[in-house]
Amino acid sequence: MEEEVHRLLEESATSKVRKNVTEALLKAKEAASKEKKIRQLREQTGSLDQVNIDLTFYVFYNLANMYHANNLYQEALNSYTIILKNK
Repeated sequence: MEEEVHRLLEESATSKVRKNVTEALLKAKEAASKEKKIRQLREQTGSLDQVNIDLTFYVFYNLANMYHANNLYQEALNSYTIILKNK
């Protein structure tokens, strides 16, 4: 499942480079949704020590950047806040 999140993050970044910020945001949101499912699964199975903090950081950092690229500044700020709380 983590590979799928990585793929979505790469697609999001590629879309932004191609100036397709709407698609970039959709891919970023999808990556965030899948990463959340991974965390929930690990919480349910008691595998919290296996949570990939780096992946969580990158997902929310990418999401914040894509919100910003789409002029959704409050949503970008919310995503940056999540990153700071997880620090």
